[in-house]
Amino acid sequence: IRRRHGGLEIKVGALHGFLPRSQTGLQRGEDLQPLVGRILTCEVLEVDPERQRVVVSRRRVLERERDSERQRMVDRLKPGQLVHGRVTRIEPYGAFVRFGQGLEGLVHVSNLAHERVEHPAERLKVGEHVEAKVLSIREGGKRIALGIKQLAESPWRALEREGHVGSIVSGVGVM
Repeated sequence: IRRRHGGLEIKVGALHGFLPRSQTGLQRGEDLQPLVGRILTCEVLEVDPERQRVVVSRRRVLERERDSERQRMVDRLKPGQLVHGRVTRIEPYGAFVRFGQGLEGLVHVSNLAHERVEHPAERLKVGEHVEAKVLSIREGGKRIALGIKQLAESPWRALEREGHVGSIVSGVGVM
């Protein structure tokens, strides 16, 4: 109906209600005026029959919709699938890659390259666009394992193709 100190006054059927600013789903500092006069879907947080007043939350409805959409995206994701994303964070144990619409996976340091990598920063930079393969999806999509080395040919395959049992090969020792 109108703006009030700390939120919005709303009408739920015959009852007057209150939508606190923190429950509007808007960012801090965003104007409440665009919500005035609109029909909103909200969740009831509290009912006070004596004062004939209701407190509601639009934020909870938006969070549930966002979680539902995220789960649909996770359900469509399958191991072996290729994803394109951007490196968002680098830790000593691996790099986090954001892909799709808000999904994030971890490329463990052991899945960056076929050769030994001491720290992921040797191979990747924050903001870099990468292609990775989905290795596993655990805990309902909360843990998504990605691999970059799986997109390159294994050095063992090249050895199998070029070398034969009993042939003499040369190489360089690494310490």
